[in-house]
Amino acid sequence: MLSERLWSIIIAILTIIISTINESASGADLEGKIVFSTQKELNILYLDKRDSWKSPVELSLPSRGDMAHYPVWLPDGKTVLFKYTTFSSNTEKEYLATIALDRPKVTPFKLQIGDITEKDMRFPKWSPNGIFLAALIFTEGGESPMRDNYTVMIYNTATKDSILFNRIYAGRSPLGWSTDSKNIVYETPNGEIAIYNLDNSSAWILDKGKSPVFHPMNKHIYYISEDSYLYSIKVDRSERQQVDDSDWSWFQLFDFSKNGQYLFFIGGGSFLMSEYSSINVFDLNSHKKKRLSKKYGIIHGASLFRD
Repeated sequence: MLSERLWSIIIAILTIIISTINESASGADLEGKIVFSTQKELNILYLDKRDSWKSPVELSLPSRGDMAHYPVWLPDGKTVLFKYTTFSSNTEKEYLATIALDRPKVTPFKLQIGDITEKDMRFPKWSPNGIFLAALIFTEGGESPMRDNYTVMIYNTATKDSILFNRIYAGRSPLGWSTDSKNIVYETPNGEIAIYNLDNSSAWILDKGKSPVFHPMNKHIYYISEDSYLYSIKVDRSERQQVDDSDWSWFQLFDFSKNGQYLFFIGGGSFLMSEYSSINVFDLNSHKKKRLSKKYGIIHGASLFRD
């Protein structure tokens, strides 16, 4: 018979082992880096470095009053594109800009998109193949003059052509790309999840919901349904299923890890009047949520680069 003291030692060792396993499942095996905006600066979380979870690397803006919104990684993974707002002599200017990790200098980012100006863009997002830039474009007037009106735009950086389609009100959610860069998912004015296919220029509704993102390993779209639960559905509307039964109403999804096991989201969110926002991850295997960043007053968009 083992003594009571020996049993206590064994239990303590097992507890440490289990804790280590859980820690590795939520930390060490995460890859890539996340850039997010807290309005006054851009912040970077290196997912494989836990010290950056508590103290993100800051890419400061030139002036204290400047603001950054909707950051997204350029295809090289070394440069961040974002919406830049400056205030000088009571004059406000908005345009797209970039900042590099190795040379933190803000540089204007110019695009050739006809009459569309960079200041009208919201939630820019590059396609996985690095050719297309999707964004929401602010448009004057429309069916709802009391609300901001946006149009979905897809810009081809190779041909300099752009596609404009489908009005969106308020532009509250980022756009999502399929892994093959052939489909883009977005929200409609009626609170629906919709798909646009670039090959045949067709669009169709998937379900009621918000905050859609493509899974990188299959053709499923994950989204928050109108009942506030996490769901997934295929591009052809088949295999609709509930993924998690906890309340997701205060969250905003923004991407998956390369292996598809981890779903990243903003907790609280800048559009939901939350008291704070943070960068979080959801493990599809264990169904556990983990906060990766400290709490901020507000987060204006986040982007994952998969190393």
